[in-house]
Amino acid sequence: MALYDLKQRWFVVTLSWLLPGSGHVYSGAMKSGICLLLFKCSIVSLFWFSLVLPIFDLGISVFLGSINFIILPVFASISSLKITKRALPNRRYANNAKDPWLAFFLSILWPGLGHIYIKKWWWLIFYTVLILMMPTTGIFLVLLVFLRLFSCFHSYISAIRIRCESWHHLFSPLLIIPVVFYVGRYIFLIFIMKFCISILVISSESMEPTVCRKDMVVSNRLEYLFKNPEPNEIVLFVCPEELKDIKGQLAVKRIIAKSGSEVSIKNNIVFVDGHIKRNTDQNGLTLKEDRKSVDQSLHYWLKQYAFEKPYKVPQKSYFLLGDNFYQSADSRYFGAIPRRLIKGKVIKIIWPPNRAKSLCSDEKKR
Repeated sequence: MALYDLKQRWFVVTLSWLLPGSGHVYSGAMKSGICLLLFKCSIVSLFWFSLVLPIFDLGISVFLGSINFIILPVFASISSLKITKRALPNRRYANNAKDPWLAFFLSILWPGLGHIYIKKWWWLIFYTVLILMMPTTGIFLVLLVFLRLFSCFHSYISAIRIRCESWHHLFSPLLIIPVVFYVGRYIFLIFIMKFCISILVISSESMEPTVCRKDMVVSNRLEYLFKNPEPNEIVLFVCPEELKDIKGQLAVKRIIAKSGSEVSIKNNIVFVDGHIKRNTDQNGLTLKEDRKSVDQSLHYWLKQYAFEKPYKVPQKSYFLLGDNFYQSADSRYFGAIPRRLIKGKVIKIIWPPNRAKSLCSDEKKR
């Protein structure tokens, strides 16, 4: 059997790790492969639904996530390894040669693990330090993908060079398949996060006590695809130009009034169309004069300004307020928010565990 036979053992395991079931299909175990692929699709769908549907709590999401990202890939990899052991003879390489596909597979698990296998452990330290030094911004995911792919190729090529194989093996057509699977997973994730679900870590106290600073919330971007937002709902929106420091970033606030309604604020009481909407003193929160994320001029403005005369919300716009009335830069400061800037409905808090809860029940109480 040729050294670079089309069904190499660790190549099949790599496929199974990236997409459970694909390794079985590739190695000829069609029935088990198709069953694993269908099960994978079901678990992925249930996992994402569990994040946005209020009926699912954090425990169910964690359980489905552990199956999706850990248990199923491990099971599929071990199963495909057993299949290939029966189908393929053991390969024996001279001079302690290393299997390049095993190095590739280990590098997928964590950049640098494949280099430990080929006895170049210092690369593990190098890649780990690079990951720790990466900026925690939106580009982090892209940088991580390129770094992990580079690590996979580097360990693969290094293993071939140790075996002194000919250089035409460096660019085996088989490399295309795991790369497509690997990049495809991240493209799918980016698509989901961009158009379907957003996960945001709250950076201010403006929505306390409902949503606190450092809470991680999930918003459904498809919620308002076929309907309009309603008062009392907590929404994800793009910060307008008036908030210069965070212009264009995502934030959360509660809708107080929709287009056509009249809003007035007197003695810390919010009126909508003449009816009391909220008595802000009930929260028991006070203005923090030492807060640094909002400048002092805004502090002064929030304390002094009130809508003594009714403010009519423009068409296709919404009036937003933070639940922490005294500590929120909201529509009192930047005016009503156009409908196009509202990107989704905040569904639940998923982190920390002791604060995990659905926010939909909170809407009904108001």
